[in-house]
Amino acid sequence: MSELIKTYASNLTKILYNTEVLNNVKQNKRINPITVDINPTGYCNGGCQFCTQANMPRVNIDYELAKKGLRMYKEAGAVGLEITGGGEPMMYPQINELINYGKSLGYSIGMITNGTLIDKNLKKESMDKLTWLRVSLNPIYHKGLSLPKLPITYKGTYGANFVWEDGMNNDTLGWVKDTLNNSNFKYIKITPDVLSPKTNEMFNWLENELSNINLPIFVGGRTTFNSNDVSEHCYAGNLKPHINQDGKIYRCSCASWEFKKYPAYNVMADLHDDDFKVPVIPDNFDTSQCNVCHYNDLNGLIHLLLNGLDHGEFI
Repeated sequence: MSELIKTYASNLTKILYNTEVLNNVKQNKRINPITVDINPTGYCNGGCQFCTQANMPRVNIDYELAKKGLRMYKEAGAVGLEITGGGEPMMYPQINELINYGKSLGYSIGMITNGTLIDKNLKKESMDKLTWLRVSLNPIYHKGLSLPKLPITYKGTYGANFVWEDGMNNDTLGWVKDTLNNSNFKYIKITPDVLSPKTNEMFNWLENELSNINLPIFVGGRTTFNSNDVSEHCYAGNLKPHINQDGKIYRCSCASWEFKKYPAYNVMADLHDDDFKVPVIPDNFDTSQCNVCHYNDLNGLIHLLLNGLDHGEFI
């Protein structure tokens, strides 16, 4: 299970593959981006009760503005592009053009979708440009829908995520197992509902239930919910900025959880500005307003590189 988490979930291990970025932090005090998140639309057909972005504006990012952001972040060093939700990416009118443009810039691209519109809105040639495609299974589960039909020629990693909600039980876990066995998913990640007061209880139960099965199903994200362990410094937005459908750059998606929208204090920059530049210099962002941090370990590591560590030559 640990190998699944390291490969298919955000984690500190992956930063080690980007030694040139770490060296730049240490030597030049500059934090260049690695992965860019983009949420191109606020429209969604999912209707999930646990949605952390239910109050987001129902707008699409201007396509030229999206291109500007992707181009400038690529020029600043970003290598990965994650097309993600808030809304459902398949409802963005230029979703195929966005994928093609990102690929033309040289990005490796992944996309998260609820899967209900893949067959209708995603062109095969666009799909073939995706390094990975992850389906959020909850709308399919609740609405009794069929899984999207991917062409057998798709060579990327096809996976799924399932948010574990209050009241789910062994029968639900059985559905997850059956879904894996009856699909060509390479893995299914189960994520407990971040808004539930029973999140840690869910984690413990799921980890126990999954410990004895020989299937690529794992529970991810435990470090996210240690709300008492928020870093005093935040660098996540430099390494993994979030381009939102409103054309603004946010530090991360965690800040949306409590408010179900992105609060103004989380804004780093605005693509609408004519003088927009990719933020690569660490700032003095006040994290006291943050209740959770998905990137606490990452922030701690970058802070050490920026400020030095005595006797670092002894490991």
